[in-house]
Amino acid sequence: MAFVQTSSLRPLIRLGAWLLLWAVVVNVALYGLSATTLLDWLPDRQTGTGFADDNRQRIQGAENEYEKHVVIPNKRLGAIVGISNIREAVDVDMLNQQLGHDWRFIGVAGAGAGAASIVDNVRLLEEEKQLRPDLVIVGTTPLQLLDSLLPGAYTPPAPTGVARAKQAAKELLWMNSRRRDVSVSSERALLDVRSRLFEAFRVHLPTADTRTPWRSMMRVMGSERFPDQAFLDGVRWARSVGAFDMSSYQHSTKAPEMLARTLRDLASRGARVIVVFTPEHSMLRSGEPRAVGAYLQQRLRQETGMTELVVLDYRSAIPDDGFVDLVHLNKKGSARFTPLLMQNIRSQRWSDPPLMSESNLPN
Repeated sequence: MAFVQTSSLRPLIRLGAWLLLWAVVVNVALYGLSATTLLDWLPDRQTGTGFADDNRQRIQGAENEYEKHVVIPNKRLGAIVGISNIREAVDVDMLNQQLGHDWRFIGVAGAGAGAASIVDNVRLLEEEKQLRPDLVIVGTTPLQLLDSLLPGAYTPPAPTGVARAKQAAKELLWMNSRRRDVSVSSERALLDVRSRLFEAFRVHLPTADTRTPWRSMMRVMGSERFPDQAFLDGVRWARSVGAFDMSSYQHSTKAPEMLARTLRDLASRGARVIVVFTPEHSMLRSGEPRAVGAYLQQRLRQETGMTELVVLDYRSAIPDDGFVDLVHLNKKGSARFTPLLMQNIRSQRWSDPPLMSESNLPN
């Protein structure tokens, strides 16, 4: 009986072995291709370079549209700048649709951690001297103003046991490690093909323009809510970098000064600058020092020398069902947060013409 059962399983075992072999071959081949130019079309968002390239294309595209008069400079230009917490929170499409009579918004938010990564994205905006936004909204969180998140300042603890095995397996599988890049890039490529086909056959149906510099920022979290363990791990990480200790903020000098210098630079180009503390899950917010929001608002005003600097604290604005993890909003959360931000934008009053208007452009 045992002999019969073993014999009947042999074809399945043989098939499984072949499938495993082919999976290994394909995985090795994909890693090999990644080292060549054949996969240059696939942005690498694991290191943030894919976001940087995408943001640079947006900025240069916007500048080109102004230079070629594709867009009429009769609207104010707004820029949403920062890293993933503001990138996942703000729906640029909604801003452009609902405020489009008076505004045109561009999203320049990438990936990273801490003030240094925020500054890197602002630099992309500053590189294009002809693009002068009237309003720059800089997204951050209190913990991003900690020196412990500056490059080289923090080394995460090495995983142990099962966690180490899971991490190693994820890193070995190319499709797993690059799945978000493949998903986002494939979706955009298909939308681009669809748009071109509609143009070719003169089909007048609404379709996303993946080439416009005014497109929405990329959402790459890949989930509406991470497992509970991700929230617990996030709390442990936040504690390890000092996010729950007021003295960590008081002793941080480099990160606040770095962000303050960037805010001053933006203001020196004529932009009205607003700092936004983006929403946080209650598990993070409840652990932070109670006075940290007010302290950092005053600290930024002091560091920048801009006594009227507007700092909006939205950390408690969104309920917990709007979060993917501790600091990233899901689609529902973004749909709730963006109108709150629009209310503040609508409340802004302006007397001078837009900075990109012909009367303000250099001769």
